[in-house]
Amino acid sequence: MAAGTKRKVPSPRTESAVSLEIPPNRPPPPMWPTPSPFRCAAVQGEHVAIRAITFNRTGQLMAVTCADCTIRIWDNVTYSEVARLPHSSTVVSAKWMDDDAGVLALYSDGALMRWTRPASNTPPRAHDVWNGRHLADTVVVTTPEDAPTALAYNGDRIAASFPKFGVYIWTMKQGSWQPQRPIDRQNVTAIEFIDGGAALLGGTKDGVLWYCQVSETVPRVHNFFKARICGIDVLPTGTHALVSQQVGRAHLVAISQQDENRGKVMQVYTVEPDLQADAVYDANAAFVGRNDAVLYGSARGYLFVWDKTTARVLCGLDHGEGASPFAKY
Repeated sequence: MAAGTKRKVPSPRTESAVSLEIPPNRPPPPMWPTPSPFRCAAVQGEHVAIRAITFNRTGQLMAVTCADCTIRIWDNVTYSEVARLPHSSTVVSAKWMDDDAGVLALYSDGALMRWTRPASNTPPRAHDVWNGRHLADTVVVTTPEDAPTALAYNGDRIAASFPKFGVYIWTMKQGSWQPQRPIDRQNVTAIEFIDGGAALLGGTKDGVLWYCQVSETVPRVHNFFKARICGIDVLPTGTHALVSQQVGRAHLVAISQQDENRGKVMQVYTVEPDLQADAVYDANAAFVGRNDAVLYGSARGYLFVWDKTTARVLCGLDHGEGASPFAKY
């Protein structure tokens, strides 16, 4: 079979076939090497855009957030969809719970839900029925401007940001999620728990990077980037964060409270001038590999992999001509 030809490959765990494509080899750009994917699979449905992908703790399952108001659960071994979690409004964010027994989801209508696997200790099966349960009361969303923008999760703590109302926080106490005092900050566009869940790092529409203890209500400014912050990724060590901007720049920022450089930009990731006209930043920057590289942006169908320290593009991942990255790596 010629390279690039689509073929139907039956999955051992699904009744329906999955469309797999072996992508053709293309000459890489002259400025970096280019690894090519060994397999591509498409979600079922007509023109279903993928907005985000989140792996569970073991890497066996993926929660694929789609633009048709569904979360598709995919098996990373058989490359097949094993469950579909529908809702009446758009998925803002989805996170795997710590025990991998379920997915936490925040929707544009303000709903905060937990989807639970039928049996977390058994292999996933085709057409598994997941149970959806309303988790906590949030803001009543009446207009698109009221819709939530970001979700953060850390074991026994959940946070959701609402542009008009601040950041709402829930803590697990005696088997139920109890609301805490909200953080008084408007126009929040990105949030992540840090310091083991004791604090939140957030970004705003006007470019403010802030820090706030969960026990407090007023955040402190870490830095000001002058343009919308659209994403935050934090190193497992908690020492640095990747702060993505809508203008196509990502910053490596020191965030440890014990670091005298706290809030300082340690590195900036932006493409060379000859690629700037073609560059696309549909996805937020993320730490990859052993956290010594950064995945951020694309051009001409290639995803950029940066050296975290030198801010040099190491290679481009061949994503197909005309393609751009999805919203989470």
